[in-house]
Amino acid sequence: MAANSIPSSCAKPAPAWQRPDTMLALLARLPDSARAHVAGLYRDTLEVQVPLLSRALTGEAPCRASNDAGSPEALAHKLAGSAAMMQDADLSKIARAMERALLAGDSQSALALLPGLQACAAQSLAELGADAQALDN
Repeated sequence: MAANSIPSSCAKPAPAWQRPDTMLALLARLPDSARAHVAGLYRDTLEVQVPLLSRALTGEAPCRASNDAGSPEALAHKLAGSAAMMQDADLSKIARAMERALLAGDSQSALALLPGLQACAAQSLAELGADAQALDN
């Protein structure tokens, strides 16, 4: 190892907006004119879809047929797709797991994933807000 190199186990990770595989890196690659709009659309999606999915899973909303756009399966599918498109890997992964559980008829497993999904969405919203200034620079 060269005297100037840092072992990978000691290296500090780059800020999220500089890592190539993250939501913030995707936003940073967008033209200035589109960045805030896309971030706002994703923020709106999270702020609407996560509570809808939570209510559907906990029985606070009427249960709908699985082919209905407001069904838990459809809501989990939409959230997973939106997160994947935004390179929000953790949220996409947990939403896909929830969708698979729901499609398999395992609502208990899907419900068990809800706190993790909510935490991932909260983290994503925090990153969108906290790093907005970094994205503007």
